[in-house]
Amino acid sequence: MKKINENIHLVVIAVIIAIGLLAGAFVISNTGFSIRNLGTTDSTGRVLNSISANGDGKVYATPDMAVITFSFSETAATSKEALENVNTKINSALDMLTLAGIDASDITTTQLSIYTEYDWSSSERKVIGQTASSGLEVKVKGIDAKATKVTTIIDQLAEIEKIQFSGITFDIEDKSNYFTEARDLAFSKAKQKAVELASLSGVKLLTPIAITDNSYDSYYNSTPMLNYALDKAAGTAESSTALATGELEISVSLSISWGME
Repeated sequence: MKKINENIHLVVIAVIIAIGLLAGAFVISNTGFSIRNLGTTDSTGRVLNSISANGDGKVYATPDMAVITFSFSETAATSKEALENVNTKINSALDMLTLAGIDASDITTTQLSIYTEYDWSSSERKVIGQTASSGLEVKVKGIDAKATKVTTIIDQLAEIEKIQFSGITFDIEDKSNYFTEARDLAFSKAKQKAVELASLSGVKLLTPIAITDNSYDSYYNSTPMLNYALDKAAGTAESSTALATGELEISVSLSISWGME
């Protein structure tokens, strides 16, 4: 009798489970819910599968602007004297830049420091004096492929004793049109990949549902000019600075997901 009761108990449990599963299926079927390979949803909440592809676009253009950085450093018995000596050279440089047609808004002070200079050649530290240092960054706009305007300015500034050139950066003042062109190329490449993938998969490609723009700005640095002023003072530098601007690469990278069905 005990065995019969256990069997009846198991049958009852099985019936209850079956009724629960049937009831759940009924509820699910009436809500329109289904279990599927979920993708990305569109604006209405409809579930979509998706195809993702990356595309990059690159265009090249000749720079129309150069950025020159240079500095002066002077050591004297007092901080005031050292700073006055530096300011004298900074003012001479500013006068030259003004005569060259550089607007004041395109000249920026990049650093100004005053510190004690020591002699470390012996075991006992000795104070040499006070050193003042100041630097400028200058934007030279509207340059040609040979950067003629830039070379003229550099040759003039190099006449100031002990000037220290840090280098030159070539750039484009307004890259918006180039980025537009590069972005168009990147989108076309990504779409071509997505179309081919959809065709290979036998599905229909829908509109984009997600786009990430990984654009970045870029520039080209010329060879640093750290030794130019010393060579100029020693008479070993060429009479005119030779520069080549090269070309800038404007690059855009897009990551795009399209709906598919």
